[in-house]
Amino acid sequence: MKNILFILILFGFFPFIKAQDYNYNNLSVRFETQNKDFYQFENLRLYPIRANSSFLKYQKSIGKYIPLKKAITNNQILITEMKGDTNIRNENTRTNIRQPPTNQRRILDDNRISNRNSNALSPRNQIRTEDGEVNTLMIQNICKDTIYIMAGEIIQGGKQDRVIAKDIVLPPSSPAIDVSVFCVEQGRWEYEEQKIEKNKNFQKYYGTASLKLRAKVEKEQNQQAVWGEVRRSNNENNTKTETQAYTAQNNSKDFQQKNQKYVDYFTKIFTNDKETIGVVVVTGNQVVGVDMFASVDLFQSQIGSLLTSYANEAITDGKEVNIEPNIVREYMDNLLSNNQQKQNEFLEKRGKKVKHKEINLRMSTF
Repeated sequence: MKNILFILILFGFFPFIKAQDYNYNNLSVRFETQNKDFYQFENLRLYPIRANSSFLKYQKSIGKYIPLKKAITNNQILITEMKGDTNIRNENTRTNIRQPPTNQRRILDDNRISNRNSNALSPRNQIRTEDGEVNTLMIQNICKDTIYIMAGEIIQGGKQDRVIAKDIVLPPSSPAIDVSVFCVEQGRWEYEEQKIEKNKNFQKYYGTASLKLRAKVEKEQNQQAVWGEVRRSNNENNTKTETQAYTAQNNSKDFQQKNQKYVDYFTKIFTNDKETIGVVVVTGNQVVGVDMFASVDLFQSQIGSLLTSYANEAITDGKEVNIEPNIVREYMDNLLSNNQQKQNEFLEKRGKKVKHKEINLRMSTF
């Protein structure tokens, strides 16, 4: 019986893992300028990462996921502030920081994609008050679909806007869990409309943070670093905001118009694309990031939000694109290397690989 099980694993499960790896055996990127296998608008160039037949073959095994934006729009998810149990508001101390009892905070470890030990917020970075926790929210899937939430997505509402700190998959109709977040609106800690109960929840989706802000969230995992990047980005875009809100950039008509032009241009290109599972993001003479997903469907569900991230990068820090093909190739040789150690070392410095139930759900660099 054990031998039969071993054979099934070897010839069934193992090929799936190999077929779904992010490497040159399964994916392709064309770097040569003369072929023009890239898309460009003003200061932003995107190289599509295309999947071959072996990668595409196993997409049905990965499953369907509802993106956070759709879940919020259709009222399929409930996101609320988490009540605090201390009156401490000092991000540099561990004193008296207590976790609520586990029976009040049901944590579904199997549904948390990232390793909790490596990705959980350090107590010294957590800020709590007597009536809430800055770095923790409660979240519940109240629909019959599986919801995928990606680190870097920004939600508005509650007592201050937040950016999600780690990837999460929420099974259908699952119990509420706590989720790690960072504040991207430092100057507010109150509900905007106290009289209307529903406005206390997070009912507005903003988009995905810029690549530089995502790096602070996913790599540094430090609230002060997040606030610092929010301030820098707002200053660069001449954003007027009383609460130091990152989302206030959209209040600028000039920024909003520029952002929409980028989003509209690339949305038309990627709509109904059946091969692309990711993109290489370029501005000026450098690669500023990469996002890849386990399936075309998952990429399609996220690209709309990610375009707000790339557009922000191009508007805030972008330059005229003049990159040489070999620079893109060298970057991607590290990321799509068949040498697993080389890939892991590159991701340790520049990005993250997200796994869920043995599936490489996402790989990103920033």
